[in-house]
Amino acid sequence: MAAAPAPRWLLVWFSARKAVGAVVRTARGQRDLARADVAYLRGTWAGWVDRRPRDWPAGTGS
Repeated sequence: MAAAPAPRWLLVWFSARKAVGAVVRTARGQRDLARADVAYLRGTWAGWVDRRPRDWPAGTGS
């Protein structure tokens, strides 16, 4: 039996928190933590749309 999907508002809430966190951490010079937040966002959205992040176009930077 499959688990019920999370409500959309919960996805938006956690995604918004991570997006703001990535911006704040970038402004503070914490690039590694900002990249971790972006990776979290990519994984969350990949799960929501049922698509692996590696199927998405790569971002810039290294």
